[in-house]
Amino acid sequence: MSGKKLNTEAITSELAGSAFFPIKPANNRHTEVPSEPPTGATPVGPTDRKPDNAAAKPVPKPVSKPRGAARPYVRRTFDLYEDQLAYLTRASLEERLAGGEGSMNAMVREALDAFIAQQKKR
Repeated sequence: MSGKKLNTEAITSELAGSAFFPIKPANNRHTEVPSEPPTGATPVGPTDRKPDNAAAKPVPKPVSKPRGAARPYVRRTFDLYEDQLAYLTRASLEERLAGGEGSMNAMVREALDAFIAQQKKR
């Protein structure tokens, strides 16, 4: 070992109170939550709560529009069968190897467009 010693006090004081090493309240049941987080800090915990009268159903927020696209994206989660995901993954990798985009999201959007077009013909 080289003779250098790590300055743990400086590191500890730098990390104290961060999101990873929050300051623990001293056995008080009722602690106040600061109204504003320290500069550069992201609020976590009680300040992130929704009001009690907030709707139970989350409202989807549009994700940023890709350049030149007329239709905005909306992020949602859906369940797939394992074989469907395996096929999409394989097709995506093959398309990438061939120099294409290989976006599973794009494949699913195209499939939904085809499904919707088919349903509208009924």
